[in-house]
Amino acid sequence: DTKLALLLATLETDFTSAMNELAEIALLEPPPTDLPANAEVPTLDKQSAHKVLMQIEPLLAIGDTRILNYIVDIRRAFFSLGEPCEQLLQQIANFDFGSAHKTLMTLYNTLALPIAKPFDPAESCAHEPDNAPLNGE
Repeated sequence: DTKLALLLATLETDFTSAMNELAEIALLEPPPTDLPANAEVPTLDKQSAHKVLMQIEPLLAIGDTRILNYIVDIRRAFFSLGEPCEQLLQQIANFDFGSAHKTLMTLYNTLALPIAKPFDPAESCAHEPDNAPLNGE
């Protein structure tokens, strides 16, 4: 029993450490605020924002860590919103998926994005995140 408890404690520590490292890696891409002062800030593309919302909402709703694969998509889709976007990303990085889901729903309501059909987690999880650079390189 003692060996099993020690093994479980070690696994929990290792798992937590690995998840924290993944969150840090996912947030390493600098936000576009690092652009030169004369650079044009991307405007919100509601179609892209809607697509990302449909992909990530089910993952946040169930606390699925695959949401970390969508950091670039989230930043690209919601960057023009400023602080709410960064808040969402920080909540995801902190594995605070409940708060992140609430923030996402606030963004959804603020933007009045249409939902054409009910969220389908199986469909959204099939998407491969778009990890292309923001500046098109």
